[in-house]
Amino acid sequence: MINKFNVLRYSELLKKESLLEKQNKFLFVEPDYLELLSYQATVYRQIYFSRRNEYCFLIKKYLNMTIPSHKFRARFLEMVKQDDEKAEKILQDFKKLSSFSIDGNLDQFSSLFGRISNNCLQAFEFGPKNDGYGIPEDEFRNSIEKTYFQIQNDFPNAEI
Repeated sequence: MINKFNVLRYSELLKKESLLEKQNKFLFVEPDYLELLSYQATVYRQIYFSRRNEYCFLIKKYLNMTIPSHKFRARFLEMVKQDDEKAEKILQDFKKLSSFSIDGNLDQFSSLFGRISNNCLQAFEFGPKNDGYGIPEDEFRNSIEKTYFQIQNDFPNAEI
């Protein structure tokens, strides 16, 4: 199921946020603020989802040992950064938002995508296991493999 982005409500929430900021009020205590964050997160998640085939192709290359772990993590996180920048631009452009469509499978994909992204970040932030904080390579690979198979099961029509 495809839904349209509610630009009118998003615009209302942005105006309210701006007003609250001018009044030096805490945004986090406002229920509407969580709704605003949800709208923004949905755009990010849709951008990731729209490139799911590219992400899956990269994962497949890693699992087939075509690329080493460190290159996989670097490329995956670079793709996330590119998608984050694209989402930010879309969130600033109401014309694009008015035609922005949201796939109904976002929640399911987002959870799996988030696992991979978090593991890549942890592996980069904390380095090799010998410092006591990182993810061992075999654990990292197993997690990626398990998540990849879940994506294959949940999205059988994807070109992965």
